[in-house]
Amino acid sequence: MTTLTIQINQQGTLSLPFELQTKYNLNEGDVLTLLDLDGIFLLTPKPSIVSILADKIEQLRQKEGLSIEDLIEGLDKQRQRYFEEKYGT
Repeated sequence: MTTLTIQINQQGTLSLPFELQTKYNLNEGDVLTLLDLDGIFLLTPKPSIVSILADKIEQLRQKEGLSIEDLIEGLDKQRQRYFEEKYGT
């Protein structure tokens, strides 16, 4: 995983670093999908099923009365389980 900082210019546009454009074969005019997850932005180079899944997760979250914090805590626990399964304790 790579973390990069990008800046919004005066016209409100973002420029992706050249290394990402090259890595993902992105060209001028390509359409990206931006998904807003309550302040967490997910930018994907292809139309994604993520927004459909996010909507379903949100519906289930509300139905079960869970908070975002509950989901994040559960995700942390699942990551730990995955790590232990993959790499041992």
